[in-house]
Amino acid sequence: MNLVLRFSALGDVVLCSAFTQALEGETIFVTSQALKPFVEENFPGPLKVYGIAKPKWGLLGWFFAGLSFAGFLRAFASPRIPHLKVWDLHNVSKSFLFTLGLELALERSRIVAKLQIRRTPKERLRRWMLLVFKKDIGSQVKDRVFQRHLEILDEHHSNPQPRLVTGSHRSDFRPGQPTLRLLIAPDAQHWKKIWPPEYWKTLILELARLDSIKIHLTLVGNRTWIGEDWIQGQLLSKHPYFSIENLQARTGLADLARIASEHHITLSSNSAWQHISEAVGTPVISLAGPIVPEFGFSPWMKQSRELAVRHLGCRPCTLHGDGICYRFNEPHACMKELTPRYVLQQMWQLLGYGSAPS
Repeated sequence: MNLVLRFSALGDVVLCSAFTQALEGETIFVTSQALKPFVEENFPGPLKVYGIAKPKWGLLGWFFAGLSFAGFLRAFASPRIPHLKVWDLHNVSKSFLFTLGLELALERSRIVAKLQIRRTPKERLRRWMLLVFKKDIGSQVKDRVFQRHLEILDEHHSNPQPRLVTGSHRSDFRPGQPTLRLLIAPDAQHWKKIWPPEYWKTLILELARLDSIKIHLTLVGNRTWIGEDWIQGQLLSKHPYFSIENLQARTGLADLARIASEHHITLSSNSAWQHISEAVGTPVISLAGPIVPEFGFSPWMKQSRELAVRHLGCRPCTLHGDGICYRFNEPHACMKELTPRYVLQQMWQLLGYGSAPS
């Protein structure tokens, strides 16, 4: 039996779908209670999913969560589980405490004959060297986080890629098709990975002015970055070849994979929407900002592109895009130097156009 641990966040959980596909035998995926419905709905099966609510006692609560999870495993013991493999794909303090509590409870109950615990290496020294000295010391390490997960498996696997299951999927776009379906996700968890809203508006207006290709654009995100008043006033009544659907702050977790699968391309920051889109086969143009490929979260599809201002000596500044920007003379340059014109140029090239449709 396999037990896979990844409590958060959404994009990181999506990347774990490659690992679960490589496993043989019965598998239980343990994640946060909030993400349980997403995993149940979208991960390739067969897979049992267990959700954990945020413990009341901080980090110590994860130890007790591990103790109580042993009771859940009793349902699978008849009378004992011959071999339980615990795959800790999170490898942080809370997952360590969870496995510690689980191990203690299993020793007492004796419902598992053999217990094995493996963890994905965090490469903390490598990340520290990148952040402080901008020097990479991990040239032999796999490029993507989902590939690093797969490296801890003993048995041979067929190098699966992240995949989510959806009920629908659009065909690939080719120049000359009547309508381009474009997904735009302006939001991100941390502010340094957010492209300025005025840049998004400029890009959207440039798309709306085209009269040689019909474009249907969908806006998504947990927060509203492009206001409904601006959409109604600037777009809908003036551009007959352009339509827009505003789903910002209006989607549930169950809808995300389906929405991504219905579009030809996604424009986003390095966020969960990037990983969801690629997992359903939709290529992305990712605005990297302070994030560098060595962290392992860059796009993996051949059709996708990651855009970054690579000449900046301050990149990477943080691991996730939070914290203070110390460029006082040119703050947030990692995003602001990615102009709307450049992003559009990259998008048209990815779609097979030499330049923007006239």
